[in-house]
Amino acid sequence: MTVPLPALAILQTLVLDAPPMLGADYLKPLALAQLWATLDTALQVELTASGPTLQGFLKACHPAWNRVGRVVFNLAENRKDPEAPFAFLATYTSGLSAQVIGSSLYRIQVSVAPVAPAHWKTIGTDCAGSIDTLVGLLQGQLSAPVMARICQPETGLFPAPRDIRFKCSCPDSAAL
Repeated sequence: MTVPLPALAILQTLVLDAPPMLGADYLKPLALAQLWATLDTALQVELTASGPTLQGFLKACHPAWNRVGRVVFNLAENRKDPEAPFAFLATYTSGLSAQVIGSSLYRIQVSVAPVAPAHWKTIGTDCAGSIDTLVGLLQGQLSAPVMARICQPETGLFPAPRDIRFKCSCPDSAAL
């Protein structure tokens, strides 16, 4: 797995959107591209050591990271409606928090913004009729059309960088 370098225009936007901080004047698109390549190389080394998937890498770092941003489909009984006795409930873990030690003990929180109800409804409408079998869905098997829909950039279920927030009690900051 490799994460492709964003286009130059996106790198320029990221540079312009960087928060005011010490050393920000050294942040240029080329420097960001070099950092991106370095991080990608480091990811490749970690993936080689932990297994071929990003999921395996995150699980090796800490099992809880494997759950962040993951949508889990649950079958719920709906006793009040004999026409539709079962309903699907989709849940996901929106964030994690931890304590870390640096020069002091700090609290870190990573959170993902929830999917807007209108967006959920659109995805549900788009995927209607594309679920192969109920058993397959409960086993986590999604049809190709459903996978294509939920993986669409900007309109799928994966959060955009603007939807991911970091909060830290440390003197530094973190951002995407």
